[in-house]
Amino acid sequence: MQIAVGNSIVNCKVSGAPIGDAGLVVAFLHGWRRDMSDFDDLAGKVIADFPDAATLQIDLPGFGGSPLNGEGG
Repeated sequence: MQIAVGNSIVNCKVSGAPIGDAGLVVAFLHGWRRDMSDFDDLAGKVIADFPDAATLQIDLPGFGGSPLNGEGG
């Protein structure tokens, strides 16, 4: 999914419980020249171990599916 953050479009993935109902929300932010897929396995383990948890994986602007400076994706 993509969301607007300020003037940027950010690609993200939410897994597990709905964020509004989650007892725990874990956000994953990747390093330079990486993308949110780095955390697919870890996010799955968090959800398996904490059924009321939600995970949020984010592609920072200019990486993965997030365009740089809100440009088209």
